[in-house]
Amino acid sequence: MNGCDETILWVDENHLAVDIRLDESCPYFDGHFPECKILPAVAQLDIALRLARRLLPCGWERGARPLYVKRLKFSAVLRPSSSVQVEAAWQKEKSLLSFTFKNPQTGLVYSTGVLCVGAADGE
Repeated sequence: MNGCDETILWVDENHLAVDIRLDESCPYFDGHFPECKILPAVAQLDIALRLARRLLPCGWERGARPLYVKRLKFSAVLRPSSSVQVEAAWQKEKSLLSFTFKNPQTGLVYSTGVLCVGAADGE
């Protein structure tokens, strides 16, 4: 992702952890409050989904997609030049993808969420 340096910390069958450095040139910051840039909520969802699509077996190759948001909570603001650790977990039996964005040094949680993932036709 342009403007974002990414380091994969670990990945196993159903979990991932990735460190991301959000550079000021990251396109997610464009236009979202030019005088006081923050990482938009929709960008955090996009980042979590991009990582899951690339690294977790959520059925993407069979056409699975996010069906709805079960829970979202944004607790702190992410600004340019921040480092964030993204953790995600796939719960196959419930078809749920959960994620957390947190500060890797302090543990401060920026956001958490749970998405229901499946086929559009209910499969």
